[in-house]
Amino acid sequence: MSLPLKRPFIVGHRGLPSLERENTLSSFKRAIECGVDLVEFDVRRAKDGLVVFHDKDLKRLFSLDKKVIDCKVSYLTSLGVNTLQEVLNFFKELSFPFLLEVKEEGMEEEIAEEILRFGLKELCTVISFLEEPLKIFKGFGFKTGLIYSRPPGKILRAKELGCEFVLPAKYLTTKRSVSFAHRLKLKVITWTVNEVEEAKRLSLIGVDGIATDEIKVLSSFIK
Repeated sequence: MSLPLKRPFIVGHRGLPSLERENTLSSFKRAIECGVDLVEFDVRRAKDGLVVFHDKDLKRLFSLDKKVIDCKVSYLTSLGVNTLQEVLNFFKELSFPFLLEVKEEGMEEEIAEEILRFGLKELCTVISFLEEPLKIFKGFGFKTGLIYSRPPGKILRAKELGCEFVLPAKYLTTKRSVSFAHRLKLKVITWTVNEVEEAKRLSLIGVDGIATDEIKVLSSFIK
């Protein structure tokens, strides 16, 4: 995956949820049409397959008291949830780079096989809060990134894991931490930045990428 030359590059967080429902093909399509540089999405296990979905359950998005792991793929797709295969096919057709967040352990080989089957290894960076999946994907030769949202920071740990990226929450992203990451040859993507002024502040301290839900943030950088 070759990153855009401009800084910061803009990541469509689950597509562009300010305009379309998150983690759907329509959201990814809209994000790309609006000018993002990469798209991020989440993968978790359903009862009989892998789907692109963030939450453990269906409460927030569908007001249904069901866990994703207990639902068959056919039921989830009837609600408009996309399978991993559908999403990978979308990115293959467009040859567009993406960040794939692994939400739970135990899916690593299956996800890797699908990415390789679609020929998308070079366009994919695997990210996670979880260290074990990152170790496994690094063993398969994938680019990886460690996400964190609580202090202390995990920049040094990301380097130890062989990651190319570190992804701190916006409130943990400081000029000092960005400089430290860069000294270790890590690229910094901060999240989730939905206010223009905050995006500008983070840009000024040297972050490499900004993940956002909001078209207004995207528009402030894409002219």
